[in-house]
Amino acid sequence: MIYLLASFSACLAVVSAFLLARRLAARARFHPLLNPILVAAAFVGLGLWVGGMPLAAFAELSMPLRWLLGPAIVALGVLIWDNRAAIRATAGPLSVAIVIGSLTGITSAAGLARLMGLDVALVAALAPKSVTSPFAIALMERLGGSPELAAGLVIATGILGAILLPPLLRALRLDEPETMGVAVGQAAHIVGTDALARRDAKAAAFSGLATVLAGLATSVLLPIVWRFIF
Repeated sequence: MIYLLASFSACLAVVSAFLLARRLAARARFHPLLNPILVAAAFVGLGLWVGGMPLAAFAELSMPLRWLLGPAIVALGVLIWDNRAAIRATAGPLSVAIVIGSLTGITSAAGLARLMGLDVALVAALAPKSVTSPFAIALMERLGGSPELAAGLVIATGILGAILLPPLLRALRLDEPETMGVAVGQAAHIVGTDALARRDAKAAAFSGLATVLAGLATSVLLPIVWRFIF
């Protein structure tokens, strides 16, 4: 009973931190630097530091929330179904873009980090940096990397992508909704999609679609590439 109450309290703390972070982000008009996930993680980390609770113990108590990542991944399939017409219309170019983008996302950071002799745990966590958190965490649990470190790097990648990619693509005159959406969704996943949603609904739809497809592609490609990186 005590364990159940402690687990409930840990999950409630995480959800409360996220809701508070979401409210703060809304007041700041959802600036990418105030990403709710990042702010919520900071709140939880501060609480653990003040309370002196080990991260491993808190992770075990909040395990029910991690279990929900599985259904969350399945639920993302709704985006594929809702955009099935767009997938059929652009199946060839979209497939090539997703596969090349996923391979680039895996090998660019992890490969360079490996060549530079960085810590193996960091190299492993960098491999899924360009997919959204549920995919990255599930891949790390399967392949033996650090889910927590991977999730942090995913958020950092998403924030940087949401800030830098749209102005860069506009400067290159690649600002069509389809192009913008696929590029942002591929590189900055949910964080970038969330930022696009408040500016261009069509671009956000393609971004969400690219996020899901990139996650699926990386789930297939990363276990194959993993043996060459390590």
